[in-house]
Amino acid sequence: MGIIEAKKGDTINFKISCSLKIKDLQINSNIFRNPDVYILEKSGRKYKTVIDSIALKKQQYVPFEISNSILSFNYIVTENSLYYLEILFDRERGLRFKVVNPS
Repeated sequence: MGIIEAKKGDTINFKISCSLKIKDLQINSNIFRNPDVYILEKSGRKYKTVIDSIALKKQQYVPFEISNSILSFNYIVTENSLYYLEILFDRERGLRFKVVNPS
């Protein structure tokens, strides 16, 4: 877990070395969290994993660029009560940062 200093109104510029082929980038935080798109549905005695179409519609994605294996994107801090950021690559958590307010 990394630490980022930021306050309301700041723009955090991310530049990450990345060799993955990424289709979707999302950011979860203590302020906003993308809902899980997979749910368990009972089928007789067993459960199966299915995609929740309502949760799919509520997903928020972050625009990003990849150039020379460097992934870059921005995040604007909207609240002083931001405590953490999770970066998700194709709906899987990849990075987590603690956010502290500079003194």
